[in-house]
Amino acid sequence: MNAAPAAAQTTVWSATLTVADGGTSRGLFASAGIGQISDADFEYGGVTYTITRLTLDNSGGTLRVKLNKAVPAALKSALRVQTGSLLLPLADATLTSNDTQLNWS
Repeated sequence: MNAAPAAAQTTVWSATLTVADGGTSRGLFASAGIGQISDADFEYGGVTYTITRLTLDNSGGTLRVKLNKAVPAALKSALRVQTGSLLLPLADATLTSNDTQLNWS
């Protein structure tokens, strides 16, 4: 999985996720010690962000990416998440949890 600027092909962050089952969803729950990620940090615009959650509902409905700080508009409009051939612009996500969590349904 990696994050790259939407208009370019430069990789901002790339990591390997070891998926764990969290009950209703699977992935990384850093605060609960569930799942592992090879590199949870990335820098954009001079700010370092940490991925604290990266999960997919077991129903296959919602992908969630939670950061340690609020997602500013510039970050949301500039980046996308890519896993395999699936591209998810941050601009298409809904922000929740005080603008720290991106959700794609």
